Amino acid sequence: MRYGFFDAQIIGYDGNGLPRYDRAENAEFFSEFFESFLDDGIYPTPANGFAVAPAGGMSVNVAAGRCLIRGRFGWAEQSETLSLISADSNRGRIDRIVLRLDLNNRDIRLAVLQGEYSSVGYTPAELTRDLSLGIWELGIAEIEIPAASSEISAERIRDLRHNKQFCGFVSSIGTLEADTAIVSVAADEWEGTSAPYSVTKTVSGVTDSNNIVVSAAAESMALWLECGCYASAQSNGTVTFKALYSLPSDTVFANVLIVG
Repeated sequence: MRYGFFDAQIIGYDGNGLPRYDRAENAEFFSEFFESFLDDGIYPTPANGFAVAPAGGMSVNVAAGRCLIRGRFGWAEQSETLSLISADSNRGRIDRIVLRLDLNNRDIRLAVLQGEYSSVGYTPAELTRDLSLGIWELGIAEIEIPAASSEISAERIRDLRHNKQFCGFVSSIGTLEADTAIVSVAADEWEGTSAPYSVTKTVSGVTDSNNIVVSAAAESMALWLECGCYASAQSNGTVTFKALYSLPSDTVFANVLIVG
């Protein structure tokens, strides 16, 4: 059994006069420790952590942020600009922006996964998630590159940060038997001409009788409180949200926890 952490004792010295310890452990052990209670993803603060935005021409800017990948911590203290390969004159593609854990190079970096060129039905490149190869990637954005395009616009960028399939947020791994869904409500989905506004969203696993806990995702907390958002009703496969005070000006993200 491996165990830790305990104070190490000096048991000798190497040829360079440096001490040798009896309780030394490596980075793999430390990452296993973090993986036992924290899931992969980006940290919810700052709210725009690793957000991808146009930076002119075929470049994008990725905001500063923090992430955890297979127990390894990454911290981008400053934003970074990435350049994408120019578009083909006749075919388009979809590129992905990823956070890549590379055990071979012992680092976590931002990278661009170039998609396959196609005249129709663009298919983005698959994420690599294989620790036997030393690589594990989180997808934070998809960028559509139409044929003959010379600039990346905001509407061509699909944010993947909230999607647990590709990225998601760092969260605690507990023992509660529950399913969690992240629900997004766009600003133009709310119904009504005056407050309270409402919208019904499909949430798999919800029934009219089970217990659910609904709360704002960290990046939507301020808007959620400002507009008086809450879950007002549930039925088989749906949850109805209301905005009691005012119409949300941006997409609201909510966590729906199904506990029984």
